[in-house]
Amino acid sequence: MTSLAGLVDDLGPLMIDPNPLGPGASGAGTDVVDLCLHAAGTPIAAGDLVLAVDVRDHQDLRTLVTEAITAGASGVISVVAADRTVVDLARRGRLALATKAVTTSWTDLFRALQVALDTAVGGVRDEHGSAVLHQHADRLASLWRGPVTIEDLDGVLLAHSRNQDDVDEARRTTIVDRRTSPERLEQYRTRGLDSALADGDQVWVPAEPGRRSRTILPIRVGDQPVGSVWLVTDQPLGPDDLARGRPLLHGLAHHLSDPAPVSGGALGTARTLRSVLHRATTESRIPLGSPPWVVGVITAPGRNPEVHLGLWYDRFRRRGWREPLLTVLDDAVVCVLHDDGTEPGSLSWWRTQVEGVSSDPTTRVAVGRRAMSAAELHDSWTAAKELTTMCQLWPELTEVVLDTEQHWSRLVLARLLRHRPEDEQWQVGPLAEVLALPEGLRETLMQYLATGASIPRTASALTIHPNTLRYRLGRIARTGVDLEDPLVRMALHLQLLTMDSSSS
Repeated sequence: MTSLAGLVDDLGPLMIDPNPLGPGASGAGTDVVDLCLHAAGTPIAAGDLVLAVDVRDHQDLRTLVTEAITAGASGVISVVAADRTVVDLARRGRLALATKAVTTSWTDLFRALQVALDTAVGGVRDEHGSAVLHQHADRLASLWRGPVTIEDLDGVLLAHSRNQDDVDEARRTTIVDRRTSPERLEQYRTRGLDSALADGDQVWVPAEPGRRSRTILPIRVGDQPVGSVWLVTDQPLGPDDLARGRPLLHGLAHHLSDPAPVSGGALGTARTLRSVLHRATTESRIPLGSPPWVVGVITAPGRNPEVHLGLWYDRFRRRGWREPLLTVLDDAVVCVLHDDGTEPGSLSWWRTQVEGVSSDPTTRVAVGRRAMSAAELHDSWTAAKELTTMCQLWPELTEVVLDTEQHWSRLVLARLLRHRPEDEQWQVGPLAEVLALPEGLRETLMQYLATGASIPRTASALTIHPNTLRYRLGRIARTGVDLEDPLVRMALHLQLLTMDSSSS
């Protein structure tokens, strides 16, 4: 276990500023059991390290510190520096205080704290046994006198050393995102990284703006690379240093190649779920329980999906889902849910959780078709993913969670449009005249077609009088389109949807 002071030492001033009133002035604190992203109404549990995301001034901080002491929390991190009154209050309540560095965001700090806490607790978070890997990273860092990360062949972070006094922005980003960025990894591969890892001793990477020099060492089983060690250093390792580190590299190779079953940790679950959803395997080693299941997809354009995954994982676990079945696929958070009952992990429960926090209009959430076997989970995921991408075609869809069973007809149309012919082949009939209409009339027409030519529903959606709608439809009819013909309406609707999807 570790305290807030230990986490501050691990992460350094890039993430957490020391309390300005001096070491120890902010209270002794206790061991951190879990993290709590605190907003109004969020419950605080004993041992929580509270991230005070909603604190704006000293009064807010005093109120939260009082609440945290009452709950038996371990510490509080805030953007507001504590004054003497709060410091004295925290000391009496044995609550540690710290301030978030201005150079980092709450999501980045949350992810970094998760990694540091995993390391300190020594729990097994993935199929490789991350506690052992972190110990190897610490030993290599001590031996070679520099910060170390251990990664798999895809650049995913498996472990890192805790001596982070000598860091750069690139290392911090790797730890927060839990991977080397794909763009950076591709740059290294074009310079021969893969071949060097296959038969070389180390790969030297000169310094760049924002990135110190590094050497990359292969982790191999025989002639087969299984991962790599990244060491921040000012020069390549000499023969003696390489020789002293070789036993540890052999130990890492054994650990990474060990086919032990998934321990139930979050990362192991995520990787196994990806295999199941991609149909790479139908034999899951994770506790799916009995069918039926459905797959839910949460997209948040512009947000780091791994950070998004961590935030949802924490939220679901805190609200009773002991082993959330989550992963990241195609830059979206993917969840496998039970389609029966109301307990944590069920579709009904999950929908309530998502609807309670998804106020961001750019967030898209959808649920796929029911699956009765592991093999059918792929189809459920595909349908949910398509629903999240087709929202741009139907902006009138305002519900937070889109359901395949409810919107199957739109899904059929979206699939048809995805396989459409060249746009020019759609431009027949009065389409050109319709497209030349003023924007307001085109929006009216689209709404009219989307509601199945219903005057009351269209007028209600547009918040206009039915007679106003009839007047607009009369103007539209002057283009030569016969809005009384259902086949014409369907064809025109497809044409307009095609224009919208091709321009977006």
